Amino acid sequence: MRPTLCDTFRSRAFLTWDMLARGRSVDCQIGEETLTDINILELKIRHSSEIYSCTFSKTEEGSNGADWEWWFTGSSGKWIGFRVQAKVIDIQKNSFNHLHYKQYKSQLYQSDILIKDALQKASPLIPLYCLYSNWNNLPQFPLKYANSYPIDESYGCSILSAFAVRYLRSKKKKLTHFQTLLRYMNPWHCLVCCHEYKALDLPHRVFAYWRNSIMKIEALILEEIDDNIIEQLD
Repeated sequence: MRPTLCDTFRSRAFLTWDMLARGRSVDCQIGEETLTDINILELKIRHSSEIYSCTFSKTEEGSNGADWEWWFTGSSGKWIGFRVQAKVIDIQKNSFNHLHYKQYKSQLYQSDILIKDALQKASPLIPLYCLYSNWNNLPQFPLKYANSYPIDESYGCSILSAFAVRYLRSKKKKLTHFQTLLRYMNPWHCLVCCHEYKALDLPHRVFAYWRNSIMKIEALILEEIDDNIIEQLD
């Protein structure tokens, strides 16, 4: 039986997690480009009629802030697009060291370039980060922060709002450790599985999930800002 798009997103996350785990076991850091090339290749081979994937050169990435572009389509003939920047966890530090990357002599951080370029297109795209992850133990967070996915491997490929990245950069320490980021992350298969929206075709399911995910992230950010203000006033 041919795998569904949901099956492929899940399996690629598990295999990415496993590859990073194998690298961790022999102290070998797997590169972001390697993981991106393998994952995008599998999507192109298996699901070219549902999702169009286009990777960017280093020069193009410098101008648009993205590693690749995604367009999802379905029976409605509608499309929804994403500009995606990928980052891989540093297996020594359990941190995404280049999350807040800024090119030499550039006035803008990569996240700002990604957001600006994606939204200024004639057909605007959603700016998104993909985090390639692996860790030994899932830390415990208060329920209001934790995303409830019991299988760690689901986070092998995770999505994170570019706006959340920009917010995290505004913190004094420019937060990059996975224990901090996890509260803002969701397994990437959520974009395409979306069982609560199964009556919709693919681009509408993707949009419905992403809209609700953005609202959740923005609510969390606003809550944290409010908490910080209250602390300053106390």
